[in-house]
Amino acid sequence: MIDFMLEISCAQVAVFDTSLEMPFNNWTEAHFNQGFIWRNRSVSFLTTLRAGMAKIFVQEADDLELKKETVFAVAVPFHTKTGEVEIASVFKGEVIEVDPGDYELLFETGPAMPRPWVRFTFVKRKVTEARILKGRELIRPAEQLLMTAEPA
Repeated sequence: MIDFMLEISCAQVAVFDTSLEMPFNNWTEAHFNQGFIWRNRSVSFLTTLRAGMAKIFVQEADDLELKKETVFAVAVPFHTKTGEVEIASVFKGEVIEVDPGDYELLFETGPAMPRPWVRFTFVKRKVTEARILKGRELIRPAEQLLMTAEPA
């Protein structure tokens, strides 16, 4: 497992393939209502922290398993051409390496314990749909999740 500190800005954290030009996404109200914005090789998630430092954990696993402390969790398709993936806020990011290919990417976030945290789990498999796994009551998603976005 990899861990690092990241300064969260605008309550969001992004994950993208480093080969992608214009990796950040242009949020709409519908995206905010579902808690994430997705396009091929780039996804951003809302966190429980509006701004400040959060502990980021990154792991690879054989399946999705939520932490008991998780308050909001989403699983989305994710593809990396290069295997170099950046996890970033508006100001800064960290590059990690995974095998190139298709993943189901699990995003989890929770309250301060002792500080706000985010965990990403990369599960090597091809999936085609996003799923809100926990915390639906915290957001207002449409019946069908929006899986299109424009670069910012």
